This record gives sequence, structure tokens and C-alpha cells, in this order.
Amino acid sequence: MKTKHICRLTIAMLAAVMLTASCSDDIEAYGEQIAKKAYLRLDKETVTLDDQGRATVRVEASDVVQWRIPYSYPDVLTVESADDYSYYQKGSGLINITSDKENNSEDDKTYTVEIQEDRFGLGTSFNVLVPGTYVKLSQTAFDGAGVTNLAATITANAAWEVYRKPSWISVNTTEGKRGQTSVQITVDKNPSTQERTGTISFSAAGLYLSVDVTQSGAAAELSVSSNTLEFTYDGKIKQGSKSVYITTNAPSWSVGNVTYVDDAAEEWVSFYDWHGSNYINFSVSANNHRYPRSAYLEVKAGGKTEQITIKQDGAPLTMTLSDTGITFQAGGNVSGYSTTYRKEVTVTTNASSWSVTANRSWINISKYNNYFVVTADEYTSTSTDRTGIITVTYDGETKTINVTQKAKGCDSIDREDFGGDKSLD
Repeated sequence: MKTKHICRLTIAMLAAVMLTASCSDDIEAYGEQIAKKAYLRLDKETVTLDDQGRATVRVEASDVVQWRIPYSYPDVLTVESADDYSYYQKGSGLINITSDKENNSEDDKTYTVEIQEDRFGLGTSFNVLVPGTYVKLSQTAFDGAGVTNLAATITANAAWEVYRKPSWISVNTTEGKRGQTSVQITVDKNPSTQERTGTISFSAAGLYLSVDVTQSGAAAELSVSSNTLEFTYDGKIKQGSKSVYITTNAPSWSVGNVTYVDDAAEEWVSFYDWHGSNYINFSVSANNHRYPRSAYLEVKAGGKTEQITIKQDGAPLTMTLSDTGITFQAGGNVSGYSTTYRKEVTVTTNASSWSVTANRSWINISKYNNYFVVTADEYTSTSTDRTGIITVTYDGETKTINVTQKAKGCDSIDREDFGGDKSLD
């Protein structure tokens, strides 16, 4: 009987041992299955703090995974999970990162935040990039055509104030806090056709930061103080100044050659262009001609052109004759000259043309370019002298020369009696 009891006990014990071994195997297998399904991953390996100093990381984890953020993260950051970060969190969740400390450097800084997970060895980490201090302006290019008023935004990750700016830029708000600040920017008209660049300097977090702004060149403009200059025939300005002032926003201007409208053969306009003082000084030669004359030149700048016309009056009508009276002897020789039978009269005039005539047939005239020659037929009368008139006509005006021929008298008889020697006249 005792032997049977011992056998039964031994069998029961063996069965219990086998059952325990079987349960242990099942638990181990179940744990392996759970471990295979366990995961923990992040939606970002590196996050960058925005201008408010904030960022978010999403943790995706299976329900059996418990994780937490240890106290060892950098003290410049505040890191919180959706639950209390000092205890383990189960499953997925969000991590909020904030920083109220300014990065007083223009260089970015990177910090590492650990995530602790002990059961499955899934602990990991992510990086937080804290940007260097910056100030950004939403509008940095402006039109140069006129005064421009624009709504803009200044974005900064630190408190800021305007430290220096160009005189042609105005900002209605000169300081602001971290984040975005709406401002009104006024830009003066660009006085030049060339693009200009200015720098707005900001003071932020102990740093001086610069933002370059550009303004396009304005459309070219060109004007002259006078488009017409009028001179008297003797070269005096009739009204105003001999100088014409140039106004332009182009970087340079030029003057072309003079074009003569009425008399290209004579260059009568002189000028000097003073680029440093932006004016042209004119002078003209005296106009000895009867008719007025004109010329013009062009001033160019930035694709624009202005014409300046120079006008000059014609000279008053003039006529001068070298003789106002001529006397011939009866034999046809000029009085006072025994052997000279022709009288040359010089004509000086600015008339466009002239003609000469005599009212007596015994007066002979030969006309040349600027003079005429007068001769007289022989006069045989011994009683009285004879007279005539030479008329010079020019542009509707006249001048006269009185002509007298002596009667044949004793002087002529004596001359003939002495063998025709005209030196006796």
C-alpha cells in the first residue's frame, strides 16, 4: 500500500513540473509576440523652433510601450509631453518644446532631447534647432516711380528695434517683440533712374542685424529751362539768360551737334556744356545778313530728348556807296584825273540784292558783284554843264549818286591845241 502511494505522488509531481514548464514556454512566446509588435518612432528627427520659440514632435508608439522624457534635456528648453513628463506615458502622444531664452548669436544651435523607454529598449532622441537671432522683413523690394506706402511684416525671434535706416525709408513702428509685427513702410520716390540699395539695421538680443532693401530706378525725366533762345543781330540775348539749365534724374546727359536751318555754310552758334553744374552756355556771332536765321541742338538723357532752338534777328538794312557824287570832264575823263575815264563805285550792303540805273543815256554803268563802273560819253557842248542821277535800288530802298559832266570850255581847247595832252585838264 505504501509503495502505491509513493508512485502516485511521484506521478503528480512530475505532472506539475511538466505543467509549469508548459506555462513558462507559453509566457515566453507571448512576450516575444508583444515585443515584436512593440514600436516607438518620431515624426521628426530634428525640429526647428519657430519665431515664437515653439516646436512639436509627435511620438507614435504601440499601447504596450511606455516612455517618458527624463530631466536631462538642456535647460534652455522646456519639454513637455501631453501628460506629466516626469512619469511614463503609454502609447502615442505629443511633445511640446518651447524656449523663452534668446539665442544671442546669429548662428543656429542644436540640442538633443532623449526619450526613455526601458521595457523593450526602444529609447530614442531628437534634435531641437534653435535658430540664431534673426529679424526678417516681408517686403525688401520697392518701386522707384513715386512715394510708396506698403503694409509689411517684421518677423523676429527676439525683441527688436530699428537702429539705423536710410533717410528715404520710414517705418511707422520702430520696435517690436518676438514674433510678427505689422508695420507701415514709406519709401520716397527714387530721384534717379538707377536702382538704389539701402540697409535697415536692427538691434536684437544684443546683436545688430541688417536687412538690405532695394528700390528700382524711376522712369527717366529730362527738362530744360528754355527750349528757345532769341538773340539780336549783334549777338545780345533778347530776353532771359544765355544759359539753359538741365534737369534730369539720369546719371548723365549729352549735347549733340548744332544743326543750322538757314545757313549751313556759316557756323555762328557756340556753346559750352557745364556738366558739373548742369547747364549749357550759348553765344552767337553777329548776323550781318538781312534775313533772320535759326539753328537747334538736342539734349539727351535716359532715352529722353529735348530740343533747344537758337534764333537770331537779321541785321538792319544797310547800304553804303563809296561815292555820293561823280564829276566827269567833257572828254569823258573823271574830274581830277586826266587819263582816267571810268569811276568805280564800291557797294557795301546786307541787302539780298541790288541794282543800279542811270537816268541819262550818256551815263554808262557796268555792274559787278560788289561794285559798279561808271563812264560818260564825250560832251561837246560849250555852253552849260550837264547832270544826271545814278540810282541804286536794294530791298525796296534807294540811294542816289549825282553825276555832273562839264561843258567843253577853254580848258578843252587849250588841251587840244597842245596836242591833245589830257594832263592839262
